[in-house]
Amino acid sequence: KRVAGKIYDEAQRLITLVGDVMEISRLDEGITEYKKERVDLLDVVEDCKERLQEAADRKEIQVEVIGQSFVFETTKTILEEVVYNLMDNAIKYNKEQGKVTVRIFQKDGEFGFSVKDTGIGIPLIHQDRIFERFYRVDKSRSKEIGGTGLGLSIVKRAVEAHDGAITVSSIPHRETAFTITIPLKRFREGAKAS
Repeated sequence: KRVAGKIYDEAQRLITLVGDVMEISRLDEGITEYKKERVDLLDVVEDCKERLQEAADRKEIQVEVIGQSFVFETTKTILEEVVYNLMDNAIKYNKEQGKVTVRIFQKDGEFGFSVKDTGIGIPLIHQDRIFERFYRVDKSRSKEIGGTGLGLSIVKRAVEAHDGAITVSSIPHRETAFTITIPLKRFREGAKAS
């Protein structure tokens, strides 16, 4: 049973890796097989929160969503990938009884969202490299935490495909915040704030 369990876990890890490699290749080539549709950013965030609630509960992490509905035209699957990856990381790298805050905003001709956690943080020397493919800040913890090392690369490519930007600010052992901003003019026909 133990060996079969390990084989299953490794097979799942490889399936995830292959999926991530295919996704980032499609983004690199500007290929998306998904149609654009009107999507509410708040609904996507709330859906990701629900999907990750069990993982948050295991570590007694409070997940708070702040902001109003914001509807725009985009590829829902890619937006979900971005939101889920950032929220999943915020839970994985958080401390027990920590907090994750997702804030949706619109200002100065831009809209977007930020994901802030109260976790282990990212040392300054690593912050420029975390979006590189397969880059790990703490290689000794990568197997324990899981993932493929491609999540943030996929996030960055997806955001860039929307003419947006992603920034990170972090204080080691205290907090990390990722902020996604996208120019409103990119969605001047499809955007609708409510």
